[in-house]
Amino acid sequence: MTKEDELYFDTYNLLFNTDGWKQLVKDFEGMGHLLNQVELTSTVDELHFKKGQLNIIAQILNLETTTSAAKEAALADEEDLNADAE
Repeated sequence: MTKEDELYFDTYNLLFNTDGWKQLVKDFEGMGHLLNQVELTSTVDELHFKKGQLNIIAQILNLETTTSAAKEAALADEEDLNADAE
């Protein structure tokens, strides 16, 4: 893994361990539950707008997991390269 990659993952790790991140996730979880009530939509445009909002909320809520998976994949790739070099 490059130094840039290490800095990238370390920076996110610092973010994920802050009280602010935990509060943001908690707030977005609440928003997701409210937005997921499609019976309150009256037009197709509103439905598509809600779908977009839910997509963004899901991306934020899954950011920690996807970042962790990306780091693990990068480390595995690095190990594979090192094993091939031996």
